[in-house]
This record gives sequence, C-alpha cells and structure tokens, in this order.
Amino acid sequence: MISIPIVFTGVARHWRTGHYRSQSMLAYLVLPMCVGSLIGAMVGGYLAAWVPTDALRLVLSGILALSAFKLWSKGMGGAV
Repeated sequence: MISIPIVFTGVARHWRTGHYRSQSMLAYLVLPMCVGSLIGAMVGGYLAAWVPTDALRLVLSGILALSAFKLWSKGMGGAV
C-alpha cells in the first residue's frame, strides 16, 4: 500500500515529461509492476506472521540496496 502513491507519482511524472514512447510501453511497465506489487504484498503479509521481523528487514534492505545500486549504475551510463 505504501508503494502505490510512489509508483503512481513516478509514472505520472514520466508521462508528463514524455518519457513513454507509446501506450504499449506504458502497459508493459504498469502491468508487471501491479502484478509484482500484489504478489509482494500477499507474500509479505504471509511471511510477516511466520518469519522473524529482523530476517524480513534484512531481506527488504537487501532488495532496496540492490535496486539502489541498479539505479545508480544506470545513472552512471551503465558503467558497472
């Protein structure tokens, strides 16, 4: 639920600046993000009841660090 407004804001800003070349490009971006968010929310909700909180925090921090690294490397011209 937290990521929905963040993702919507990012998509809206890219749409306004013309970064989407076609409607199909937007569909290929939005559909996987929606499916991934729904699956992640369901799996995360299930795991929250069974897995220790510290373990979930470590996994989430790893995912966020990997995402940040990928964004950083793309910002550097993909030179990594």
